[in-house]
Amino acid sequence: MTKRLFIDLETTGLDNKNDQITEFGYIYKVGKVIKKRGLIKVQVGENIYPEIIKLLNTLIDRFNKEDKLYFLAYNAHFDTDFMRELFLKNGNKFFGAYFYTPSIDIMQIVADRMMSNKVRPENFKLNTICKYYKIPVIENKLHSADYDINITHELYKILKAKKKN
Repeated sequence: MTKRLFIDLETTGLDNKNDQITEFGYIYKVGKVIKKRGLIKVQVGENIYPEIIKLLNTLIDRFNKEDKLYFLAYNAHFDTDFMRELFLKNGNKFFGAYFYTPSIDIMQIVADRMMSNKVRPENFKLNTICKYYKIPVIENKLHSADYDINITHELYKILKAKKKN
């Protein structure tokens, strides 16, 4: 069965070398079934890595090359870059033992679907795209990894259900 880990990170900035992950929101699916969802949160200055690795080690056997997770995120390169850097900062060169490459970027799927549309959203921010696809958005909850991962997952489900234009 396909294992998917939907991930949303909140960080102290945009620089994966110097800024820090403070929130790790996730939804873990096996096939079409959500098996686990949650939020790992730390204070600025605390290391989130031990909790993330603890979670990942419950989801896969990192020594089994065929037991990996698909990494799905909105604007996935941002989250992937931060996660790879987090692994390296903690002496772990084995990001690829946990995740398949490449990651699945839900924003790229949206962009692909929009190419043939005459009406396009004003931008590709998560909240704008969710509104475009009629997913209710609670503005004051945006930029919480726990909330954002849930609307990202809803968006993914809609995109998978719709046929490509």
